[in-house]
Amino acid sequence: MMDRNVPRRQVLAGTGSLSAAIISGCFGSPDTEPAAEWPSYGNDFGSSGHNPDATGPVSDPDGDTTLEVAWQRTIDHTGNRAPVVGDGSVVPNGALNALDASTGEGDWTGEFETPNFAVFGTVLIDGTAYVHANDGRLAAFDAADGEERWTKRLQPRTAPVVREGHLYVRGRSHLVTDDGFESKYGSDAVEAFPLYEIDPESGDSEVVQAYVRRDGDDPSAARFSNEVAAVGGAVAFHTGTDLRAVDLDTGDERWVFERDSFGEMDGRIPVGANGTVYTATNPDGETPVLYAVDAASGEMRWEFSRERFESGVGDPTVADDAVYATHREELVALDADSGDVQWSVELPSLPRAPSDGLHPKPVVADGVVYATTDRRLWAVDVESGSRALAYELADPDYPTRDFLSGPTVVDDLAYVPAGGDDTAALYAFKAA
Repeated sequence: MMDRNVPRRQVLAGTGSLSAAIISGCFGSPDTEPAAEWPSYGNDFGSSGHNPDATGPVSDPDGDTTLEVAWQRTIDHTGNRAPVVGDGSVVPNGALNALDASTGEGDWTGEFETPNFAVFGTVLIDGTAYVHANDGRLAAFDAADGEERWTKRLQPRTAPVVREGHLYVRGRSHLVTDDGFESKYGSDAVEAFPLYEIDPESGDSEVVQAYVRRDGDDPSAARFSNEVAAVGGAVAFHTGTDLRAVDLDTGDERWVFERDSFGEMDGRIPVGANGTVYTATNPDGETPVLYAVDAASGEMRWEFSRERFESGVGDPTVADDAVYATHREELVALDADSGDVQWSVELPSLPRAPSDGLHPKPVVADGVVYATTDRRLWAVDVESGSRALAYELADPDYPTRDFLSGPTVVDDLAYVPAGGDDTAALYAFKAA
């Protein structure tokens, strides 16, 4: 059985994700104004997908506004997440490239001294790109020139965050490979997930807390979402089978939200905003549900489902008083307080090979929802749901290149990764 209620800066167990929870909550609560740029997934640390400081490239989806390519660059790798932006640079997720955010020029390529590496996550803070890779390293690169500042083998499980001048990242320790494991965690410990506090200049680290899985524990208990949502002084995250919240001030578990519909939930990404945690489920092909859970009490505020959602709901986006959810080619706007439908609109893919429809995580900026299907970038009015096909990707040199995620919107540009034909690229779109 997992240990529980161990004080801070000692070995922690029982809330297996307190490490991950504190990590992603270190920037502070998304109840405050998020960063003017886009430093991490979902922009703010509730992963809301809302950038209130951006004008975006589309001013009126009801008008004749269309977009054109401001620039596009071929890059070595890209993931299925939107890029991060900061200090005038844009860094694709899944890559070690940095480009000038306005022109796409002046890029650098950082290198790990290992073949076939893959970057799992990127955070861009104060001129430094922090990445964690599949070979177990956390590394810091100068965002201006790509020079590696330091690298540490911490087996990182999450992208790093910053709080009060330190980086925090959840790592992983193994009895077989790590020196001193048994003396730290006990002879019956199987694996541990330490929370490291790291000096951002040197990379030196110390263990703040750790979740410990012991012999006989269910291995699924050690599965946690890679992203968590900070809201109302707490962080919310999925384990394999439930949704939990941990108080950031005390480190105590605030509540556990369980439903029969939950299953294999560690891959889902909760969203925290307006004192509420929003999360979607889709277990075993059953009709999924979008839940709104009170961040203070863990009580369900509302749930939304219908049969046509049988194929799944993407991770929601929250802006002001509305929640936006995607399902295949449908974008739905719900009242954030009641869950009532405000409008829904179809955003069709191209009539060609079968498509999975809309990518998860649409983005809201200046009264416009931006969303992508396979090769289409859409703009939708937040009030009326009226839509405009803002751009259709049709490059004769790369006929099978598709968009890979929703966009990042910063200032008056929208950035979208694309891939196909064994190539990867990043596009920046502006008003035509």
